Amino acid sequence: MKADDGSAESTRWMLSSAASRRVALDFMFLIGFTAVGILYFMKEGTLSVLDALYMVIITITTVGLGDYTPHKSNGKLFALIFMSVGTYLLARFVGSIGEAVAERKHNQFVKERLLKKVDKDEYGILDSDRDGKISQVEYLSRMLVETGEVKIDRIQQILERFKQLDADQSGFLTEDEFGIE
Repeated sequence: MKADDGSAESTRWMLSSAASRRVALDFMFLIGFTAVGILYFMKEGTLSVLDALYMVIITITTVGLGDYTPHKSNGKLFALIFMSVGTYLLARFVGSIGEAVAERKHNQFVKERLLKKVDKDEYGILDSDRDGKISQVEYLSRMLVETGEVKIDRIQQILERFKQLDADQSGFLTEDEFGIE
């Protein structure tokens, strides 16, 4: 049987749709909130669209040059809420972009690792029980560790618990060994 070269249509290594949706949703919230700010500054501050956009950007990016300062109570209340929520939405948007980039890089790393040719030395590492064969569990465990999904000590902890439960040392767990009646 020939090894997969990764070109199969079923192999997907792209950015997850969840990450893309998160970036898009955060962007839409930020744009919507920006529009609210522009409308407010145009109405209450009698600013042009460009000046209102400028005010929104310097406010949510926390630059705050002091060009415009609300003097009425309702303007101050709006500014307090707008600054807090706007800064949060901007940080969330930037964070979701960072997460998406990190996810894409990790997915590429996983793809490269899984498609990497196995040589004699690596075969010895994969064959952790040294029986000359690599079982599904051996391969899975090693790939989970090498792709950063799980730490080796967690796998060892789980396997140790399995051994404790496997009273008859059959390599399988029965209802009796779990105490199920």
